[in-house]
Amino acid sequence: NFLNHNLKPTVKCNCTKDDHYTPENLISDNLKELELGFMAYSVVKPPIELEFKFMCEINLRLIKLWTQIGSLKTTCVEVYAKTQNRNYVQIGSGSSEEHSGMIFYKNDSNETLTENFIKFPLFTKSFYTIRNCESIIIRIKQTKRNCAPILKKIEVWGYPSKYVQDDIKQSAYSLWNNSQERKQIHSKRKVVVSESSPTKTEEIPEIPEIPEEFLDCITYEIMTIPLVLPSGKSIDKLTLQKHNEAEAKWGRQPSDPYTGLAFTTLRKPVLNVALKARIDEFILKNSNKIDFRNLPRTVSSNLRHCSDAYTPVTKKRQKLSTSTITTTTTAISTGDYEKCTSLDDAVQEALINSTRFTRYYSLKEKSENLPKCVKCENLQNLYRIIKCDHLICRCCLTKTTNEMSCAKCGKEFTNVDVTKYYALYGPE
Repeated sequence: NFLNHNLKPTVKCNCTKDDHYTPENLISDNLKELELGFMAYSVVKPPIELEFKFMCEINLRLIKLWTQIGSLKTTCVEVYAKTQNRNYVQIGSGSSEEHSGMIFYKNDSNETLTENFIKFPLFTKSFYTIRNCESIIIRIKQTKRNCAPILKKIEVWGYPSKYVQDDIKQSAYSLWNNSQERKQIHSKRKVVVSESSPTKTEEIPEIPEIPEEFLDCITYEIMTIPLVLPSGKSIDKLTLQKHNEAEAKWGRQPSDPYTGLAFTTLRKPVLNVALKARIDEFILKNSNKIDFRNLPRTVSSNLRHCSDAYTPVTKKRQKLSTSTITTTTTAISTGDYEKCTSLDDAVQEALINSTRFTRYYSLKEKSENLPKCVKCENLQNLYRIIKCDHLICRCCLTKTTNEMSCAKCGKEFTNVDVTKYYALYGPE
């Protein structure tokens, strides 16, 4: 397998990848990374290309692809190869929505078919390229339901080409043999440890398959509060909030991540109540599984029943006792309780002696207390008579002669004895 990490292959990708599912996982020496596989960033759509370069030119016999990660699946793949002196040419193509893997093989290879895999022969017209292959490109052309392009695992089997120098051939064979010997030693150690220290075998609970409708279309995680976007996609509320925060940094309004159209009163995300109920039911049923214990939830199993939270209020009765003090105390507490039978009564009682900075007048009260002309009771354009501090309006002031008298106190005044009056209102 020329993509074994001991044979020092390299890989490149022409798209943005997910932080945890990098292309380097496909050739990693770390088993955990190897099991993760490759996944493009959630908004990337096919086609994308993965280029693998080998340590030397090889006689290609078999390419094995694992094309499914959970509910995500790659359904159409093209294979290209190049030699040292020639450009890339297509050597294979295949598509399948039902199988979880694909095998591209040379006609004379005797590879047994793995379960749930489908076989496609390599093109015979590219005979020279297949026998002297320096690097290959896996082009992911199509995915199931237009999800992000993925590749769980890849193996490329073959031999060093006959044109490769002998020292490079020996180096490749020795590296491969050493890796197989280490693998056998590691497996033997596992067997010895398991035989020497027998432990109680616990049955591993089966992880139920998560329905695809429960997964966020962007993060591919179980949704907590599912929202239906105007574009028809379902995403979690937290995902939409993060998207809106990122948009706000650029001065843009909240919008649909798929269409880019801003939300309006008619075009806006809506809570999917039915889907929310199904997700909560699914999580509650599988809450004993380790994988589902740390999932975010909006429902809780530690709620009290309403009958436990209710405290019945019994009518207090005055107890007959020889002690006068006890009887008096009971009567006072009972009286106080009957006075404060409701929240409104308690609030009114507390506000009786409080200072009030506003007062609501009746219509009659308002008209009596407002400043007005002493002659015609006009409320606008008032002037103050300096000699008696009474008010007179501009209309009455212009109708009279130069010598006037106050209609209320009778003091005489002239036009120079009046000043403009400005009403000042404040708290009582």
